[in-house]
Amino acid sequence: MDMFEQVDVEAICRIQLSRRDVEDTIIWLHHKKGLFTIKSAYKVAREVLQGGNIAERSRGCVGRRVWAALWNLRIPKKIKVELQDMEDVLVQAWLIWNQRNRVVHGGKFHDSGWLINRARELLEEFWTAQVQMRTEQGMQPARGTWQPPPQTIYKLNFDATVFSSLNRSRYGAIIRNEKGEVMAAMATKDLEVFCIEEAKLLACRKAIEFAVDAGFSELVIEGDNNSTMKAISTLKIDQPMLGNVVGDIQHLIRNLHWVRIDCIRRGGNRVAHVLAQFARNIIEDMYWMEDVPPIAREALYQDANFSD
Repeated sequence: MDMFEQVDVEAICRIQLSRRDVEDTIIWLHHKKGLFTIKSAYKVAREVLQGGNIAERSRGCVGRRVWAALWNLRIPKKIKVELQDMEDVLVQAWLIWNQRNRVVHGGKFHDSGWLINRARELLEEFWTAQVQMRTEQGMQPARGTWQPPPQTIYKLNFDATVFSSLNRSRYGAIIRNEKGEVMAAMATKDLEVFCIEEAKLLACRKAIEFAVDAGFSELVIEGDNNSTMKAISTLKIDQPMLGNVVGDIQHLIRNLHWVRIDCIRRGGNRVAHVLAQFARNIIEDMYWMEDVPPIAREALYQDANFSD
């Protein structure tokens, strides 16, 4: 990887790969959904102009000298635009290029007034669509205490902890029946992650794989991170950098015989959290089958006081 900067090498090596055979996807790194938007491009341009090091925070950005040269051109002030007008400029540039192609192929030429008005319309339509795309189905309010699953169904709780001092993440998961009895549990370790959301999704994938391998196919899957539970419960993948992980989780879920996805507050997820904390000092991944992890006994006792 001699052709890349070190920061780019590290970012590439930390991309989460899918467990499945999936096609490569092009994404825009500076938007949380991987979509190129005028607003995100404007933010990148502003950071570059203000001397910000985008490479350190956003896994790579080039062209600072180009942007600086553009804004330092010796041209009349009325031709220059303020950064807040960048959206209009970029849309108009796209329309000019689009119109050029239309005329070349025998289409109608539109005057400058149409260009400005159409640019405004497109921007308004775009932002309206973005707001609608962000509208998600509501979830039931998260509970604060652990509740048993329905009869013949098992509940899988998972959690993740990021230890900055170790530069590592740790996962914990537990499977219980309707009586609160432990069917299986795990405490595992993993490598460095970008953020806690990434750790939570990786923990979820690991936990479901563990449950499937242990023979459980009817599950209530429960975690305490709202964005994680929303991501795995919808068909649309809104986290492109972690899209492979979300896709793997959804694939696993689709192959279960019965599933329900719930979000719970930390107080109702304490056993999985204790196991993730315990994994800080383990050398090898640890698994328990129909046995209570000693470190989790107190948390399990507190959960035993659930309401019927």
